[in-house]
This record gives sequence, structure tokens and C-alpha cells, in this order.
Amino acid sequence: MLKALDEKENRGSGQPPTFWQAVGSPAACGIPRQIRSAFPAGSLLIFALCRIAVAVGRGLSGVSITGQRGIPDVGNGFWAEFAGLPGQIEDICTPYTADTMELPKDSLFEAVRKYDVGVFGIKPFASNSLFKGDSSPDSPEAEEDSKQARLAIRYILANPTITAPIPGLVSIAQVDNVAKSIREGPGSTEAEAQELHLASQEMWQRLPPEYEWLKVQKYV
Repeated sequence: MLKALDEKENRGSGQPPTFWQAVGSPAACGIPRQIRSAFPAGSLLIFALCRIAVAVGRGLSGVSITGQRGIPDVGNGFWAEFAGLPGQIEDICTPYTADTMELPKDSLFEAVRKYDVGVFGIKPFASNSLFKGDSSPDSPEAEEDSKQARLAIRYILANPTITAPIPGLVSIAQVDNVAKSIREGPGSTEAEAQELHLASQEMWQRLPPEYEWLKVQKYV
């Protein structure tokens, strides 16, 4: 692949070739049509690299797959293909918010449980849309927002398939708050679950336009 990139760049244009110019098309890399249509080019590049590495026998030990848009639309079969490669894929990083739920059938989690693949959940607070305040310690909503953050982390940790959530923390107080949620333990009372559910509905209403794709990740 690197040789192909060098050859493409040295053919006179001086412009670096795109990945697909060098290796062909997504179809040439063996990516099924339904996968090509569900994922943006950046994600397809990752999958193509995986296929190429496996095909040439280099292996992918220690590799993490990061997916964003479209994962729930792909289905269990695609992930099972990668997760089932012995010793190849160790973990997957995908959005998992305070309102994410597992599909009853063909869920991503079916494959990761079967093949013992780790899952790191990004965007647990949906780009801070879970909060009413601005995340500053002197915000009038700071206490309520801190509680919602803890409830969200506990909700996510209650799913044994999740290795760990990855919240964006910008202050010592936020780090301490997440540590407190871990000490409180996974899960919630019925009243806390209802409180988080209501907060999550408001979260989707506050979601910025550039993060609308997170709604696709509600059911994984």
C-alpha cells in the first residue's frame, strides 16, 4: 500500500493521492456494499486497512476500532467478522450516552460479548448536552449537572459489556465528580433512573446540530 502511495505521488501531479486512488475502491478492498453505504470515507479507510493487514498476514494485535456514524445500521455480522479474528481486535470505541440502549437483536454487543472484545463508550454526556449549565464550577446549575453526570456514568457502568466510558473532563472538580460516581457504584434506584430518563430527553433537545448523528447511536 505504501509503495502504491509513493508511485501515485511520483507520477507527475505532485499532489498526494487519496487512499482510494492508491488502493482502488472500497469494493476492491472487499468491503461489502451495505458497509460502504453506511460509513463515511474516514471510517471505511479504517476498515479497509484492517482487511489489508489481515490479508497480508501482518495481524492486528492490539488494534482498536473507532466507529462513529452508522454503526447500529451495519448489524452484528460485520462486527462479528472482525471481533472473531483470534487475537486481532482487542477493543472498540463507540458512542454510548446516558440514553443509549442495546438492540434486542443483531446488537453490536452480541459480537463483543461472544468474542470478549472491550468497548469504550465516548460522548457519555452527548457533548455536554446532558447539562443545563456551562460546566463551570460557579454555574448556578453546577450541583444538578454534577449529579446528572454521576447518574450517567453509573448508568453506563451498569452495562457489563462496557469496559469504561470516556467522558470529557476539563477540571479537577469534574474528575472528582466522576470518581465519586464510581464509588457510588453502577446502577441506580428507580427514582434516579426516572430522573436520568427525563434529563436524557432534554439532552436530545439541546444537542447541537453537529452532533445530531449521536441520535443514530441511541440503539446499538
